[in-house]
Amino acid sequence: MAFDIPGFDNIEFNIPAGKDKKITITIPPVDCLYPTDITAIQNEAEKQHIGNGSVEIIRLFLLHFNNAQAKKDAISKLVQRQLVEIDRIWSQESGIQLGESLPSTGTSSGETPNSPTPSE
Repeated sequence: MAFDIPGFDNIEFNIPAGKDKKITITIPPVDCLYPTDITAIQNEAEKQHIGNGSVEIIRLFLLHFNNAQAKKDAISKLVQRQLVEIDRIWSQESGIQLGESLPSTGTSSGETPNSPTPSE
């Protein structure tokens, strides 16, 4: 007997995209991130010298999963308060904190790589 394993729905956010405009961006639930995506985002964070405790990690996740230029432009304009709110909702809707789902990788900076968000 084979068991059916369901997929998952991405979490959607409507963010500002100019005067009186909104754009919808999406991101998978925290516990549905593929290891290859996590590695790519961690590599990008290292290239940009973004610490795991920085709210900018959230921006990297959003940019990684939203490739359209209009979405990237809107994500790039988000301020810290908006990123923190996205992080809070993303964690809440996922039912898991971001750091709880990420694999640990060794870093020489002493930062904790599996605690990348300010909500923890």
